[in-house]
Amino acid sequence: MLFRLLFPGVIFHELAHYLACVIFGVKVFSTRLFDSQEAFIQHAKPNTWQAFAISIAPFAMNNLLAVWLLSLANDFVLLLNPLAIVLYWLAISLAFHSFPSDTDAMNAFNAAKDSCLNHLRRGSTPMRITWLALTPIIFLPTLFLTGLLLLFDKSTFLKAAWVFLVVWTALQPSQPILFINNIFI
Repeated sequence: MLFRLLFPGVIFHELAHYLACVIFGVKVFSTRLFDSQEAFIQHAKPNTWQAFAISIAPFAMNNLLAVWLLSLANDFVLLLNPLAIVLYWLAISLAFHSFPSDTDAMNAFNAAKDSCLNHLRRGSTPMRITWLALTPIIFLPTLFLTGLLLLFDKSTFLKAAWVFLVVWTALQPSQPILFINNIFI
C-alpha cells in the first residue's frame, strides 16, 4: 500500500541511481521507473567508488529535494495555496524512499569486499601487508553502514521516523543550527 501511495519517491530513487551512473561514467543497460511491482536501473559493474556513489545517490538526492520541497510547501501554506498539500506529499514520499534498497547496499558491500580482496591478492608484499592492515579500517565501517542501510530498507517504522526527522528539520530550520551551536560554544 505504501509503495502505491508514495510512488514518486521510488521514481526519484531510481532517477538518482541513473544520474549517478551518468555522472560517474557507468553504462546503463536498462531502466524501469514506472512499474507497480518493481523499479530498477540495470548498469555495468562499477568500481568501488562508483558503487558507493550509485548506492548513496538516492539518499542524497531524495533528502535534499524533500527538504527543498518542504520549504517551498511552507511558503505555499503562508500564501494559502492548496499546492502545498501536493508538495508535502511529494516531499514525504522522497524522504521515505531515500534509503538505498537491500540490492543497493549489497552492491556497495560487494564492491568494498571485492576491492579489498583484489588488493590482498595482487601487488608486492609490502603493498599486500598495507592492504591487510587497512582492510579492517575500510571493511568494518562498510559492513556496519551496509547493515544499517538494510535495517532502514526493511523497517517501515525506521523510514517513518526518518521522514518525521526530515519534516521536523524543514519546519524548524533554526533548531538544528541552534543545537549544533550549543554543542560547540
